[in-house]
Amino acid sequence: MKKNYKYLKLEAHEGICNLFFNRPDKMNALNDEMQKEISEALHDAENDPTIRVIIMSGVGRAFIAGADISVMADQTSLQYRTYARWYHDIREQMLGMSKPIIGAVNGYAYGGGAVVAFAVDLLVAAEGARFGQQEINVGHLKGAAYLPRLVGRLRAAQIVMLGEPITAQEAYRMGLVNWVVPDDTLMEKATEIARKLMDKSPNALMMAKQILRIQNDSPESVADYYELEVNSLCFGTAEQVESMKAFVEKRKPDFQLRKK
Repeated sequence: MKKNYKYLKLEAHEGICNLFFNRPDKMNALNDEMQKEISEALHDAENDPTIRVIIMSGVGRAFIAGADISVMADQTSLQYRTYARWYHDIREQMLGMSKPIIGAVNGYAYGGGAVVAFAVDLLVAAEGARFGQQEINVGHLKGAAYLPRLVGRLRAAQIVMLGEPITAQEAYRMGLVNWVVPDDTLMEKATEIARKLMDKSPNALMMAKQILRIQNDSPESVADYYELEVNSLCFGTAEQVESMKAFVEKRKPDFQLRKK
């Protein structure tokens, strides 16, 4: 993987890619170059066979504090559309990836930062983290399309229409966060979860991720049959055979066997 980015810090070790947003002087606010770097880094991690799990976090006080307002201030509607298309594309990219993504939200995840945070597969928040879709406070909006699927219409309306930040504990109660941990144990917890994921079949994780994605868009009976068909594809593969054998033998599976 490429490791020299202007606004990202990457650390890859033991199958885990730590991707840190690294523009702390601007609270990791997103500009065009940073957006391109995030998309490129995720593409590279997806295609790197040594990477199994991705952890996304921020350097400094913020995860991503939102878009860079100085970039947006004088945009026309069509210029904004070109700029904002990235938020649609990054969600599609993250949700469509075969590898699990863990969000380790260390601080402010506002605006575009909330969009990125809520597109991960599993989310750990530090106690001091804050979330918010505050675009309504500057005359536009975000979150109304995806948040109802996560928290329901009324809670989504609270977040989108009031534009007020919510704490990590509030996000946990709404079902937006899986774990809330002390600030100084955030990456330790995220790494612990990543290692647990690495004990699972990569193919089964990929399939589970996509079924979880489509179930919101399909009748339950359709999603259930899709799961049946996809689950059936797992059986007889080297990963599935090794997983079951390891379970019976009470040991961790060795997925290097699938390459032999």
